[in-house]
Amino acid sequence: DFDDLLLRALSLAQSSKEEEGRRRFSYLCVDEFQDISPLQYRLIRTWAQAGKGLFVIGDPDQAIYGFRGADPLCFEKLAQDFPEVREIRLEQNYRSTPQILKCAAAILPNTEPLRPSCGNGDPVRLLRAADDFSEALFLAKEINRMVGGMGMLETGGGRGQAQTDAARRTRAQAYEKAADAAQAAPPAQEGGADEAPFLIIGRNAVREAIRAGRSIDRLLVAGEPDGSLRELVSLARDHKLVVREVPRKKLDELCMPFGHGGKTANHQGIVAYAAGMEYCTVDDILNAAADRGEAPFVVVLDGVEDPHNLGSIIRSAECAGAHGVIIGKRRSASVTAAAVKAAAGATAYMRVARVVNVSGVLAQLKRAGLWVAGADMAGTPMDRQALGGPLALVIGGEGGGLTKLVRESCDFLVSIPLHGQIGSLNAGVAAAVLMFEKRRQDAASAAPGTPAAH
Repeated sequence: DFDDLLLRALSLAQSSKEEEGRRRFSYLCVDEFQDISPLQYRLIRTWAQAGKGLFVIGDPDQAIYGFRGADPLCFEKLAQDFPEVREIRLEQNYRSTPQILKCAAAILPNTEPLRPSCGNGDPVRLLRAADDFSEALFLAKEINRMVGGMGMLETGGGRGQAQTDAARRTRAQAYEKAADAAQAAPPAQEGGADEAPFLIIGRNAVREAIRAGRSIDRLLVAGEPDGSLRELVSLARDHKLVVREVPRKKLDELCMPFGHGGKTANHQGIVAYAAGMEYCTVDDILNAAADRGEAPFVVVLDGVEDPHNLGSIIRSAECAGAHGVIIGKRRSASVTAAAVKAAAGATAYMRVARVVNVSGVLAQLKRAGLWVAGADMAGTPMDRQALGGPLALVIGGEGGGLTKLVRESCDFLVSIPLHGQIGSLNAGVAAAVLMFEKRRQDAASAAPGTPAAH
């Protein structure tokens, strides 16, 4: 049992046989980290705090033991508890044996090459799939074979067996969906693992992507386009882009995952397949401000999970002249097709960085000379708080606002005076109001700089 193993490891680390424990065990390695419970995480943290090495591997998007108390947010807790944690992103499926060995070889002080082997010492037989569809379909079939089909779930003996089978079925269904998606998807685009999806949805978003010189593979246009859509098609052809007419139903199906309430996203009769947008670094954002000879203005998002809010904030940041937006890799929306659509083309011009540790980035921005202002209802009203000069504006998540660690990392908190019965604004609206208040103060200042009122 995983808990028993952890407790045994802790007893070795903390007992009088400390030297023996150090001789025998240097690292605690945890696989499927997304499936651990908060209590198990506390045990793991205690091991690491005892001075032992810790190596975890997993994917929060693959959590399947929620019914048993698993908490994918343990990734975020790890980054908060150990700011120095080193993250290695895998280029492909993290269950790939070569990928896991690459990760282990990068961490363990081991000069000999690591080789996989079975429990009995036999070498592992590696199967290389021709494409994502073949791999996902093979895995789904293998897991279904292990549990003997759905009938085993209905007749399984004992609660533990039923939970194990339920988890396997959840995993198999996830692979079946992945196989369907891989079969329907166009050829993979080149680019890094952190790139945004390939769909650009809607007329404004597609128009700005074309004008910005974005690499576009092809455009799908609903038959019988109207006036403004015909102009957009003409613009695309002037840029030597491939344009294909398809039934509107085809666009509805493509955009269904990015809609609301079971309705497809409003594609306005056009969708573009584009190479993904690469995320930049925090230094890229600061360098952009320096190149323009301006005081850095950065918007930092702490747990904004709705891609439509993210897109709205990116759009407002671009209009307000911010130099970049910073988002977290955990518990945060990424720049999906839905976010690109909501940004109405602003993603073609706005720098977006993704980071593991938001509070750690705030410390970096402070070292670069920026003041850090957190948006919070308990803060000083914005008309009485100086926001001019170099500034990082931190916007909290839709539900809980700023997290405790991020709130404590802010230099000060700022609020928006409200005069109605509702006690808060939408995250995207609040961000826009504060951004333009900051710009108003910049314009009103004869000599922008670090305000004494900070």
